Amino acid sequence: MSDMQASTGGGATHTTPSAAATVRDVMTKDVITVRSYETFRQIATTMLSRGIGAVPVVDSIGRVIGVVSRTDLIAKEAAAAEGQSELWELLSRRGREAQARSEAISAGRLMSVNLVTVTPDTGVARAAYLMERHSVSHLPVVDGRDVIVGIVSRSDLLRAYLRADREIRGDVIEAVSASLSEHDAREVGVAVEDGVVTLTGTLEHPSDTAEAARAARAVRGVVTVVDRLGSEKADSSAPGPFNPGPIF
Repeated sequence: MSDMQASTGGGATHTTPSAAATVRDVMTKDVITVRSYETFRQIATTMLSRGIGAVPVVDSIGRVIGVVSRTDLIAKEAAAAEGQSELWELLSRRGREAQARSEAISAGRLMSVNLVTVTPDTGVARAAYLMERHSVSHLPVVDGRDVIVGIVSRSDLLRAYLRADREIRGDVIEAVSASLSEHDAREVGVAVEDGVVTLTGTLEHPSDTAEAARAARAVRGVVTVVDRLGSEKADSSAPGPFNPGPIF
């Protein structure tokens, strides 16, 4: 009896498994926010006392208008230490930004306004991509009205991968079973070590093996999937032997 046979009783139900990682699973819901008029010292004190790396800046109804991070605070101090920019430096965008940072005294002047946000239903992988793409360490989490409902950091995203292998294996079995027929589900073996999932067995069609691997990859905590599944039938979409036809 395979892993799937042991864990599935009736017919397979083709539903999306709840194990797929979303921002909702890892975000911090108790968000510390500031208003645009709060001062550099107030923001720095809040970050240090709460042990946080960034604070969203919100308007009067809680909509996010920017983010102030520790990097922004340090950049201000560094710019201030350099002193007044030379005239030629102010002609460049980088020089003007450095000068503005050195003169900033409130959240409204310190914050990054190139805002990148996510929703609770955004996938963890998508959130990680956005952080890397935009070189940010925190993403505000907003609802449909852009009101803040949480915040997610790089360390929050990493926590998605720190699940016990036993938990991951159970969710992979559930997810793969939901993506296959009852017959095929019984043929799949699942092993997990350090978050790496190995799928073994023989399914009916090549498309089923791809679907099983896809379902396994979507499970929260899966680092990668080693697909050792085979199929009984050849892929009908694969090109056949080359036939050049008649030469003359």
